[in-house]
Amino acid sequence: MYLHNGSQDYDLMGFTQEQITRDVLDQFESHRQLLGRVYS
Repeated sequence: MYLHNGSQDYDLMGFTQEQITRDVLDQFESHRQLLGRVYS
């Protein structure tokens, strides 16, 4: 995964589809909460 400021050294190799799905949803929720704090 890459961000504006570069790589997070994020490697999904060896993860199951379920683990990847859960991780994506967790990352999205964290980002949504951050945006809620920034824009409220």
